[in-house]
Amino acid sequence: MRRTLLLAAVPALLAGCGSDPKLIRVEGTVTYRGRPLTNGMINFEPTDPAKGDEAASALIGPDGRYRLRTRKPGDGIAPGSYRVAVRSDAEPAGSGASAIPPEYESADRSPLTADVAPTPDQQMIDFTLTDPKPGTKSPPRPPE
Repeated sequence: MRRTLLLAAVPALLAGCGSDPKLIRVEGTVTYRGRPLTNGMINFEPTDPAKGDEAASALIGPDGRYRLRTRKPGDGIAPGSYRVAVRSDAEPAGSGASAIPPEYESADRSPLTADVAPTPDQQMIDFTLTDPKPGTKSPPRPPE
């Protein structure tokens, strides 16, 4: 009898486990002044953290490509709306340009956003960073 109760309880316990939302594999390229960033980091922060969505991040490779991770490399991100921050001190490949404008470094100030749909299971989201328009002041870089 005891064994029967235990075996009957296992499926109920397992049903409660794994309630994590399905993660979508997201990758893409980050460019600035028409060229890929050669390194850095990209962060996706949920626009509504109360929904329980987690932030995800990725390193930007030497070709400007990234693949998001929430808990382990390449696992993806939950569907939802995100504010996006990019940090890089690198020059875009072959551009001779300085680091990216500071407004991209904080999700609160960045103009970048992304919507991750529940399907397909793999999505490409590219970002093109631009210089501020003439006459527009960039926020100061935070002290290092």
